[in-house]
Amino acid sequence: KVKANNGAHHLHGGGVGFDKKRWAVVEATDTALTLALRSPDGEEGYPGCVDARITYSLPTPTSLKIEYAATTDAATPLNLTNHSYWNLEDG
Repeated sequence: KVKANNGAHHLHGGGVGFDKKRWAVVEATDTALTLALRSPDGEEGYPGCVDARITYSLPTPTSLKIEYAATTDAATPLNLTNHSYWNLEDG
């Protein structure tokens, strides 16, 4: 059973979701950064060990690309996303 962190509900991966973890740098270049994280079996109540990667890149001077990848050794719900907010008005 996953842990409740918003009343009786479970949001954003629990009390210590991926957003609160220290990701390891796998590769860094002038235009890209790849980070990795391992979530052990049972963390926040989820089954299976999850190996996640995220790559941020700048394919052109005016674009940002975010790529997600993950593998797990057991069936588990997983939906990686980004919740960044950008202020485009004060550019």
